[in-house]
Amino acid sequence: MSNLVSLGAMPIADKVTRFLQARFYSVQLAALEASAAAIGCAFVQRPDAHEMPADVEEHLAFAVMLAREACLAPSDGPQAHYCTAQARLEEGYATALLREITAALEALGLRLQVRPQGFDWEAMRAQRLGWESRAHCRPLASAVDADRAAPVDAAAVDQFVADFFNNRPGNGARA
Repeated sequence: MSNLVSLGAMPIADKVTRFLQARFYSVQLAALEASAAAIGCAFVQRPDAHEMPADVEEHLAFAVMLAREACLAPSDGPQAHYCTAQARLEEGYATALLREITAALEALGLRLQVRPQGFDWEAMRAQRLGWESRAHCRPLASAVDADRAAPVDAAAVDQFVADFFNNRPGNGARA
């Protein structure tokens, strides 16, 4: 054992940390790049960035967060990744992270460039629906869909609640 090295030594810890961080962020940057390409834009070396509309920013932030969650907790599965990414988007963390990433890219001279035809809104919608279907989520109902929703059967809800509370262990009912 003449080549024994202390894994806890600062030089080793520094190299391992850099490697792990680079790997972690490469997953998120790859997701950003793929999602941007799918909707008609890319990060390229240019003096100024094209404008990023709020819905595009939200879409790209979600893509990054989805990849981040899959990297952090691979065994949780797509539904958990989707739900966590959605929660991070709603609380503002996903957007803040995307802004930090784009600021870092900008410091490297890499800025958003949109294809001449503009953003592909249909591709953006299709990508989101793909994420939802892989997560086995139902898309959020639109206002039009909400008007068509079946009314709640109050009697069925009352019966469910009564059955639930009457058949609980400790109530003298069967378990």
